[in-house]
Amino acid sequence: MTRKRNNSLEKLWKRHKGKCHYCKRRLTKELGRSLTATKDHIYAAGNDFVHRLFRPKIKGSKSLVLACQRCNSWRGNMPYHDFKSLVEGKLSRGERLPGGE
Repeated sequence: MTRKRNNSLEKLWKRHKGKCHYCKRRLTKELGRSLTATKDHIYAAGNDFVHRLFRPKIKGSKSLVLACQRCNSWRGNMPYHDFKSLVEGKLSRGERLPGGE
């Protein structure tokens, strides 16, 4: 990893206190684990035209959140608010998340 990439991940780690933004599980910095800390773009550049047109203008590290590998993969290109609501709903009902423990 480059130094810049490490620095941005460290800033996210501190901001989110080492927990996944979505599922709130404690993360690890070890690579190759399902709970490895990853960066997730709140508004991905690849989403459809309407989504890009109406997304808020968020720049820099505020456009990123800390996410576990599981949530980051599960979200795919689902819109941020839809995914966050889905995870919060499942957690509030006591349901397991995909790949959950």
